Amino acid sequence: MSTALRPEPFADAIFRQLIASLPRADNERPAWHVAEPYLVRHAAQHAASAGLADELLQDPGFLVHADPETVTAALRQATSPDARLAAAVYRASQGVHRDLRADQRRQILALDAARFQAADLSYDFARSTDWRPLWATGTQVSSALTATLTGHTGPNYGSFAVATAVVNSRPVAVTAGDDRSARVWDLTTGRTTYTLTGGAFAVATAVVDGRPVALTAGFEGTVRVWDLSTNRVIHTVTDRTGSESAVAMAVVDSRPVAITSNYHSRGRIDTTVRVWDLATGHAIHTLTGHTLKVHGVATAIVNGRPVAVTVSFDQTVRVWDLTTGRNTHTVTGHTGGVFAVATAVVDGRPVAITGSYDQTVRVWDLSTGHVIHTLTGHTASVSAVATAVVDGRPVAVTTGSDRTVRVWDLTTGRAIHSLTGLTSSVIAVATAVVDGRPVAVTGSYDHMVRVWDLAADRAINTHTGHTGSVSAVETAVVDGRPVAVTGSSDQTVRVWDLSTGRAIHTLTDLTYRVSAVATAVVDGRPVAVVGTSSRGRMQVWDLSTGRAIRTLTSQLTATTVATAVVDGKPVAVSDGDNGGIQVWDLATGRATYLRLTGLFHQVSAVATAVVDGRPVAVAGVYHPDTRNGTLINAAVQVWDLTTGRAIHTLTGHNRSVSAVATVVMDGRPIAIASGEDPMVRVWDLATGRVIHTLTGHTREANAVAAAVVDGRPVAVTGDDDTVRVWDLSSGSCLTTFTLPHAAGRVTIAEDGTVVVGMGNEVIALTLQPVFRRLR
Repeated sequence: MSTALRPEPFADAIFRQLIASLPRADNERPAWHVAEPYLVRHAAQHAASAGLADELLQDPGFLVHADPETVTAALRQATSPDARLAAAVYRASQGVHRDLRADQRRQILALDAARFQAADLSYDFARSTDWRPLWATGTQVSSALTATLTGHTGPNYGSFAVATAVVNSRPVAVTAGDDRSARVWDLTTGRTTYTLTGGAFAVATAVVDGRPVALTAGFEGTVRVWDLSTNRVIHTVTDRTGSESAVAMAVVDSRPVAITSNYHSRGRIDTTVRVWDLATGHAIHTLTGHTLKVHGVATAIVNGRPVAVTVSFDQTVRVWDLTTGRNTHTVTGHTGGVFAVATAVVDGRPVAITGSYDQTVRVWDLSTGHVIHTLTGHTASVSAVATAVVDGRPVAVTTGSDRTVRVWDLTTGRAIHSLTGLTSSVIAVATAVVDGRPVAVTGSYDHMVRVWDLAADRAINTHTGHTGSVSAVETAVVDGRPVAVTGSSDQTVRVWDLSTGRAIHTLTDLTYRVSAVATAVVDGRPVAVVGTSSRGRMQVWDLSTGRAIRTLTSQLTATTVATAVVDGKPVAVSDGDNGGIQVWDLATGRATYLRLTGLFHQVSAVATAVVDGRPVAVAGVYHPDTRNGTLINAAVQVWDLTTGRAIHTLTGHNRSVSAVATVVMDGRPIAIASGEDPMVRVWDLATGRVIHTLTGHTREANAVAAAVVDGRPVAVTGDDDTVRVWDLSSGSCLTTFTLPHAAGRVTIAEDGTVVVGMGNEVIALTLQPVFRRLR
């Protein structure tokens, strides 16, 4: 979305003189890290005045060090392909890096450039860092993202509402979130222009008597109508029966009315919808018929009469005449609760578009109650629906728990495109027109409001990859090439060339979510052992051919797995969900079972090592309180895999241990254990003593890996939006890299390549810069 300005006289000369005043860096580019504050703040404005915004946006140093607010304004001036690519990279994680230090912003921009397959730009951003991105799948970035608006806070109750309006000729969004505030945003600048007080849970907008108004409904049952031109309350309705979950507005007999549904009424689930006369504050209709909670309300004109369309968890869609309060149609067809509804006019017919827990979107003719289209493609529940006009055609914009925004042609029922770039479920959507282009405005669980260009150029491509969260990462060597092996909740395992990021195999037919992956060599061939969410089912895959060669069955569920060699035979070691460890002979498929000792009843993580010449399993174990789900005891236990006996119980962890890795340091086997507390402990497996306690993470560190790189034993830990690399000999942190989102899984190869699972994405980074610095 470009709004490039016409150059002003003499602006070119002024801009170039300002840039020439900057010292030069080693690469002969301007040294923005030592720029005067005026330039950091105003260079973008001078570039825009000179018509040279493209030139400035292609300078990585400027994007790293310039004031984020002025950079955001400059992004709208991008016109050339390289400048638009740089703008897409900057916007991808703008809601995260805008408040970070310049060095942290540099790291995220380097990574996001790799996610957009912009290798040269990624290299330029990472030029002075301790690590460098090699490749990334980029399945959760999109060039259609034009802005990320931050400001809402609070717990994740899953409530968010978005509506749009035009105020004083400028497009605005009105949002309500878990923090019970309603904010008005200027969609052109991305700034909050006003905060509507009084608390809000649901929001709608309309034009009443020529004035743009917003309707907000709060937890306390008060519905307020705001004049968006003055930001003043012009009507108040008090619903003493409960708190509103959905609101809409209409005009009935020349009177503005509000249509509301409640979450609860006097402590009970409310299945009614009320219609309020906003001038008097009195309810004029109570609409009854739904048998479960009403989750969405929209309005339309059908045969010249105003109607309300309501959707409910009872799987029905009901159409109500707002003049009489009568139910004119009850429409069925959804096989799950219906969460969302919007209306439009298609080929002169009023239609309703509904989204459901059954993962479908349905388009209904409001005059007849018949289904026109059933739109399929979402892979989880559809929680929000809006409509717009794109290129002269009516479209529906739908969002949901699959973290996508999908756009559908309402005339043909065909999918136009799917927008990615979200790391949490989307629970609200509205549409508007900004700078002459149609946009969607979404709200999600992460409290962020995002703006998407619905007509964006799709020329900026990204790799394909996992479509669900990455749940496991490992490395191996296949046909002499190092590879990464990743598992996901999308029920696939993918094998990637570690150097190039090229997909070698996609292992399918798993039928269940992948919970764990480990690699081994069986009969001279590299294999992956894959644990799934299916009870009693693990599979062994040949990594050279991509074919399943064995299924390991038992009565237990494996959520973590490692491999070892016992008595010369390759084995897999996995957890069991009834208080023990399973050991599988990978050649025969036979399993033995080791029961936990002491107070521990559950296994949360497992790794293997060799202690005094004997193979051992190192397991995170805990004892939950079955009465309330809290943790009573947590530790790391070490088991001799030859005898099946426990050797050590390593205590000191305050919460459950969710990740364990092992490595050899100075000839001694050690374990690195991390979990739901931010501290990472390093244990000597021969003596059972703590060697180091690694501190620095601010939240739980649920991902850990270890290897010997360049002769130095190192550990990699993550899960709090940072990944930290530790020298295990000294216990010191060698480097930290900041990610736009939490690293759910990590592993490290012996050449210093770190593979990160971040959301649905797989990212490969090399640590060679830091090891060169340490030599």
